[in-house]
Amino acid sequence: MDTISFLSHADLAEYMADKALDGKTVTAVLFYEDAKVLLKELACFEDTTIENVEMHEPVWKGYNKEFYVTIDDSLCIWVEEAYHEVEETGFKGYYRFGGEDVIALIDSEASSLVVKAADGSGYIAEIEVVADACCDCECCEYRSEFITEEFEEGLRDLIEYIFEHFTEE
Repeated sequence: MDTISFLSHADLAEYMADKALDGKTVTAVLFYEDAKVLLKELACFEDTTIENVEMHEPVWKGYNKEFYVTIDDSLCIWVEEAYHEVEETGFKGYYRFGGEDVIALIDSEASSLVVKAADGSGYIAEIEVVADACCDCECCEYRSEFITEEFEEGLRDLIEYIFEHFTEE
């Protein structure tokens, strides 16, 4: 399995959006904090739509496993818990995902069982975000020029509103 390192969550989001624009569905398997930051970054891209978000602070629900953060070829984004326990059926495990046009990007700290859940994906890679501090690169300068503090604050407020009003309790 390949390993891909990203300098920031913004770089990961750009990689995912580029692949989605090429007709792929991309799922990143991340823990809560990384999934939350990635969602914020993906939402910054023009024409993206947040389709569904099922996330809670780990202390609220006691869920401390991975999340699937997905963007598809129509730039729809959704987030869901990767691991499920379904009382009615007795199912306990990671929901399967994949397909020929699916790229699975799996956090290097994720459970090895997630790789099995991604079986059948067109491409599977282990990922790591090695730093998320601004590196003063041209990309960061461009982003800071157009994404103001007020814009980021408004986006944070919007995401918080979505979490409060449109996620399962």
